[in-house]
Amino acid sequence: MNDARDPFAEEEVTFKGPQTPRTAATNDQDDNLFDDAYDLDSEVEDEFDFDQDEPGEWTPPINPDKSGGRQFAGDAPVASSPRPARRVEQPSGPGDLIFDANLVLEPQSPPQPTPKPEPIQVASQAPTVAPVRPAPRTPAPRSAVQAPEAGKAPKKSFAQKMRSLFFKEDTSSTQTVHSLQRSLNGSVNIVMINRKGGVGKTLVTTLAGMVLASHRKDRIIAVDASPEGGELGDRVEREQNGTVGSLLDQLDSVSRYSHVRTHTSQDQSGLEVLASEPQKPISSGQEYRELMTVLRKFYPVILTDCAQGLKSELMESVLEEADVLVLVSEGTDGMKAATQVANDLVDSQGLYGDRFAALVDDMVVVVNHRSPKTNVDTGQVMEFFSSVAREAISLPYDQMFEGGRAFTLDEISPETRDAAIKLGAAIVNSAGFMEGGR
Repeated sequence: MNDARDPFAEEEVTFKGPQTPRTAATNDQDDNLFDDAYDLDSEVEDEFDFDQDEPGEWTPPINPDKSGGRQFAGDAPVASSPRPARRVEQPSGPGDLIFDANLVLEPQSPPQPTPKPEPIQVASQAPTVAPVRPAPRTPAPRSAVQAPEAGKAPKKSFAQKMRSLFFKEDTSSTQTVHSLQRSLNGSVNIVMINRKGGVGKTLVTTLAGMVLASHRKDRIIAVDASPEGGELGDRVEREQNGTVGSLLDQLDSVSRYSHVRTHTSQDQSGLEVLASEPQKPISSGQEYRELMTVLRKFYPVILTDCAQGLKSELMESVLEEADVLVLVSEGTDGMKAATQVANDLVDSQGLYGDRFAALVDDMVVVVNHRSPKTNVDTGQVMEFFSSVAREAISLPYDQMFEGGRAFTLDEISPETRDAAIKLGAAIVNSAGFMEGGR
């Protein structure tokens, strides 16, 4: 026997719930309820007349005119579908109404200004006065330097910090350094003199030459003009054994810079030194003049280290070839000797008359300190020389100068380097240098 059901077969559904037997009275009762509900037995006739009540053409309703400022009865909302009232945007003018069929409209009144609170009066103070707005501040130019607050050091920039890691700090002013680069048209001979020996003329010659060579692109040479052979060649590292005597022997054949360069030694700053030796020094003024004639062709800046004294034919030639005069002083004796030199050069009854008075008026004085302690009042000495010279420079004591050995600018102290830069600037700013020499 197969009990599988056919899903498309019709089944008979039998309601098996409780059933109430129907009678004639029950059926009549249901009919009466249906008649009362639908009023089927009413005798009232329908009053609709098809002839008179035939609908005509449809006419669209008239929209209210919103520009007239009036409200129409047709715009009132339907009571069966009330909507919550909401306020519309502020009207364009006072008293105007905005009509919308879906809104409950209300007249908009202009906003009232909010009263400002009155200032509080304090008994101990004057009545409040309206504050005056200050004028806008003008920003300071970017190039202006703001002074640091008292007791506080100015902060260094990142570039300054990185530069201080690889280079020694140079406290000299930028303007002083730039003056060392003044252009030069001719050739200038800078002469270091003093009647007394041992005051530091050789040291000042080397130091001034190194500073000028490190800041300028010109060829710069220092010449030892001592008739007995000086120590200028010991202040730099010797590259070769050429001297003043060897150059004088070949002076007639010199026609280019390389011919002179084979007799000089060059420092790392760029300064060239023409040393001297006792066996063959400069012996006369004529040799010095001939040497200067050749050197001026190849060197725009020449520095001459002289021996002590003034009364000689060689010193007269040196002064005649000088364009800038640097008077070196040290201690009490050096100050007296320097004063005598200045007086002799400007006195018309002196050794050379007043032929070199212009050099004295434009000269630079260097007060050299050869020991860390001295009994001389340095301030008084500087004040004295500042009154008779165009500029006076104080050169502090530096241990690197002891023993007369070779040195470089990187080895000296920052204070000594600053003084050397001031010395170089004083030379460059002199009248003889700015006039271009010869």
